[in-house]
Amino acid sequence: MNSRLTATTLRTWVRRSEADAGKRQDVLTTEERQELSRLRRENKQLRQEREISKAAATFFARENAFIAERQVAFPIAVLCRVLDVSRSA
Repeated sequence: MNSRLTATTLRTWVRRSEADAGKRQDVLTTEERQELSRLRRENKQLRQEREISKAAATFFARENAFIAERQVAFPIAVLCRVLDVSRSA
């Protein structure tokens, strides 16, 4: 393993240390970097949840259309029981 410390790595450590000490405003502090990472993870999760919700809404809209189209031929209660959905949905 190469354990040499490069000038770039040292500069990065110094900048971060100065930011954490309040001596620099052009570099994120450790706390800010951690918060940014947390917010990015949360944002990713929220995007995924939104996509799932959109897909579910589409699915249920089609399901409700299926029931509406067939209510002439079959009682709603029977359709909902067979499809395992609530009549109130």
